[in-house]
Amino acid sequence: MRGERDELDLEGFLLKGPLRDRLVASVVTITVLTPFVAKPFHIDDPLFLWTARRIHEAPLDFYGFLVNWYDTAQPMSEVMKNPPLVAYWYAGIAMITGFGEIALHLGALPFSVAAVLGTHELARRLCARPLLATLVFASTPTFLVSATSLGADVPMLAAWVWAVVLWVRGLDEGRASWLAAAAVLCALAALAKYFGASLLPLLLVYTLVRERRISRHLAWLVVPALALALYEAATAAAYGQGLLESAVGYARQTSASAITSPGPVWQRALVALLFTGGAVVTPGLLAALSGSRSSLALLVFAAAACALLAVTHGSLGSLPLVDAGHVRWRAALHVACFALLGLELLALGTKDLFSRRDADALLLALALAGTLAFGAFFNWTVNARSLIVAAPVAAILAVRALGTSAADSLPRRAIPGIALALGWCLGLAVTWSDARLAATFRRATTELLPSGCATSDRCWFLGHWGLQYYARERGAWPVDLQTGSLAVGDLLLVPENSAGSNEVPWGAATLVRSYDEVPLEGISVQSIATRAAFHAAVRGPLPFVLGEAAPERFVLVRIDRPLEAAAGELRPVP
Repeated sequence: MRGERDELDLEGFLLKGPLRDRLVASVVTITVLTPFVAKPFHIDDPLFLWTARRIHEAPLDFYGFLVNWYDTAQPMSEVMKNPPLVAYWYAGIAMITGFGEIALHLGALPFSVAAVLGTHELARRLCARPLLATLVFASTPTFLVSATSLGADVPMLAAWVWAVVLWVRGLDEGRASWLAAAAVLCALAALAKYFGASLLPLLLVYTLVRERRISRHLAWLVVPALALALYEAATAAAYGQGLLESAVGYARQTSASAITSPGPVWQRALVALLFTGGAVVTPGLLAALSGSRSSLALLVFAAAACALLAVTHGSLGSLPLVDAGHVRWRAALHVACFALLGLELLALGTKDLFSRRDADALLLALALAGTLAFGAFFNWTVNARSLIVAAPVAAILAVRALGTSAADSLPRRAIPGIALALGWCLGLAVTWSDARLAATFRRATTELLPSGCATSDRCWFLGHWGLQYYARERGAWPVDLQTGSLAVGDLLLVPENSAGSNEVPWGAATLVRSYDEVPLEGISVQSIATRAAFHAAVRGPLPFVLGEAAPERFVLVRIDRPLEAAAGELRPVP
């Protein structure tokens, strides 16, 4: 539903009109994200930064260098599973400002504002309270954490949502200019992150259902398809294999691995449900508070059944749910709560489609189902950031449901405010914890690595993510676990929690210093100890854990016996 004047009574004041709604949404986004512009580089950020540096040297050979990201030196074209468009953006910013954290985070901020404004425009077309839907979306952890990083998720989302807006508008008004702009944005979304290519089948099906025939408008989808074909051909010529094909093959191979997908298929499906509930938490809360009691009771029963299934199995992935014959109730409660919120989102899409039975409902249902299916079964592993497209879709669905549901126990006007308050508290807590974790990695390198690393060539480290970026800035080198060796007297930095190996023959080394820090009390987002794994479910089945936080541990050791790499690990030289 689209109106010229949209209203939301929120916290005692009245906001009116689309222009003012856009201003409010933009100001909220900028205000919330500005405190994180000094966040250290984290998780996959270094890959985009190194690509941007390479672009400065060879603009057309963006992946023509080696990187040690999986514990051995490999061509960047084999390591990076994202297109280079976002790295080109950062390369352009860095030509003016350099590669400082604040400048690059500020350079990424327009994508976040664009994603929020695009959500508002789509919500104006599809629901009666677009500002509410926009604020619900903006509070989700998947958006907030991604928006404080330098990855491709938010740029892709911004192009994705505006492509849908302009495509729908073009069909509404019969204007080729809107359809052409949407087609260009489809191409940009796919060249920012390969998941953006999902727009092609989505808009194809939507248009066929809406037009009830093969419309001439579909010809515009040739534009993004051609752009992807040209990109695939160019990268195949430059790197020996098309990079889209490479990314698909990597996801297929790793998603079937016992390391990235331990346990039976039902466990991966359940983990994806938990990540959905936690990463897109606010729409789930709004749906739970505003839905009927009978519907909520049914979903509570289903969520409890999910938790019971996991408890009966004894564990969920790497998370033990039974210890010495006793149920770990805190962990089981997390499973049940996240499952409930995830089920609420699935129910939203299903109810909306069967109650409205129109093309718009199909668009939302397919976008939600497609994103969740990709995150559960087609991505290399489940992670919260890969679910980002579900956030605006679920927010719109939750607000659409407000028009057909009632809440008996609370005044109707209070429900959105309560859901928003809870959602913002959780979203900001997760985002702050992630930022503190990034800062912990940077501080550990500063505290442990001596300033003379850059001139000694005898400082090494294990682990990757942001730690690798800052360790390299200090002059240390990543250990190559296929061909590397360490000599007596070399220094080695080892994190407990990071990508890659952290196994060392401790009997061949002497502890020099250690560094422990709890990133944020009361919440954990990526920890071996708590099994929170916001960025990759290989570390655990929960997107975040409340009420529990473990210290991040780092040690600096001096090598006492020569070590050599063999079969992916360090071993003392005989």
